[in-house]
Amino acid sequence: MQCRSKFIVIALMSLLIGFSGLAIAEDNNGLVTIIKGEANKRSVAGHWKGLKEQEKVITGERVRTFEKSLAEIVIHETQKIRLGPETTVDFQRVFEEGEKKVSELDLMEGDLWAEIEKLDEDSSFEVSNKLAHATVRGTIFSLHADKNSATLNVYRGAVEVSGEQQLQTTVRPSLQQEMNTRHVNEPVEIAGPHEVQGPKEVTLKEWMQIIKAMQQIVISKDGSWQVHDIDKSERQQVHWDEWSQAIQRH
Repeated sequence: MQCRSKFIVIALMSLLIGFSGLAIAEDNNGLVTIIKGEANKRSVAGHWKGLKEQEKVITGERVRTFEKSLAEIVIHETQKIRLGPETTVDFQRVFEEGEKKVSELDLMEGDLWAEIEKLDEDSSFEVSNKLAHATVRGTIFSLHADKNSATLNVYRGAVEVSGEQQLQTTVRPSLQQEMNTRHVNEPVEIAGPHEVQGPKEVTLKEWMQIIKAMQQIVISKDGSWQVHDIDKSERQQVHWDEWSQAIQRH
């Protein structure tokens, strides 16, 4: 009986420690620190509701801001995320296990700015959209996404960006196509037996680039990309400066 009582006590203590760890992890998921204007979130169950300061954001939830609105969310107490006006972000995975901190966001549309402290080897911060995927270790960057392109600016540190590019290969036209484009009396060379292919072949080529401080990568909807130096007078950066000043006055 005494041994059984000890076993029950140990089991209860283990459960309490486990629940305590879960509570700490949940508290460190995501916390809304600033709302300017109007924002809301959709829960895992699919219900939209207004988003307020000091409210939590957890795995599986979607956050969106409206016109002339701004939201700041802090993840794991060290990862600062700011959403510009008319921005939608999915928090796909946000969790913490001991020293391991994982954040995976999907920018559906709009503008996102982030300041991420240097992460240890087991932790990760990743943000994606339909055109590209960015892996961050310790960086300040911004990402703009719309239906035609995505633009990532790196202000400090470096970001690994990857994606897929569509490649079109032109294939030699078939004999019938050649005959249709020639004069009736013009001789046509008859080739031997061969495999007839379609007019074009579309393939995907994976690519990866390291974007360094004060560089910008622009990715088009066909997957093509270009890297430039950031123009300090660029309008998008001016927007973030204005929003940062507004937050400081909050």
